[in-house]
Amino acid sequence: MTDTPLAYGYHDSPVGRLLLAGDGMALHFLSFPGGHKAFGPRTEWVHDEGLFDAVRTQLDAYFEGRLQSFDLAL
Repeated sequence: MTDTPLAYGYHDSPVGRLLLAGDGMALHFLSFPGGHKAFGPRTEWVHDEGLFDAVRTQLDAYFEGRLQSFDLAL
């Protein structure tokens, strides 16, 4: 991981709101931002919803039953 701050955004899914964080080349975190064992964005992270369109598309397809294997850099 580089010294560049991660970007983060959110995605509303059937299992609840998800926090997505990455660096533009790979997804580093996918977690629940609330509830038990919540994980939220770090203060140095930059909010950028547009960076995660491919992640959202694949998550939606997964929850709709159209995708079984993700094709994302992690």
